Amino acid sequence: MRPCAQVPLAPAEEDAQAKTFAAPPANRARVYVARPYPQEPLRRSAVVVDGKPISELALYTYTVIDVPAGFHRIEVITDEPVSLHLDLKGGNNYFMQYQIDILFSKSTPKLKVLEQSEGMRKLESLRRVR
Repeated sequence: MRPCAQVPLAPAEEDAQAKTFAAPPANRARVYVARPYPQEPLRRSAVVVDGKPISELALYTYTVIDVPAGFHRIEVITDEPVSLHLDLKGGNNYFMQYQIDILFSKSTPKLKVLEQSEGMRKLESLRRVR
C-alpha cells in the first residue's frame, strides 16, 4: 500500500450532516470542494477563499465552506494555484471538483463547477475534512 497525504477528518456525524445538502440561509452560499481522484497521493491541496486559507484536502476528501452571497475567488493550491471567480447566490449549494491531470510527468491542476446532481454523487464516497 502506498503512503498518502494525511489531513484531519471531520467526525462521521459532521460528514453525514454535510451530505444532507441542506440549503444555506438566503444571504449565504454553501460551497463543496472535492478532491475525488488519486493523482498526487503524497500531496495535500490547500483550499483558499478570497485569499484566506480554509482547509486542506487529500485524496478522496472534501470540504464545505459557507460564504456570504456575492462574488468570491475559490482557489486550490497543490504545487501551483488554480482558481475560479464565482458569483454565488444566497440559499444555494455549489459543487466544485479539483483534480490533477498528469501527462508525461507534467502535472496540470483543474478546478471546475459541477452540476448539483453530479456533485452530490461524487461526494457520496468521500470524507469531509475539518
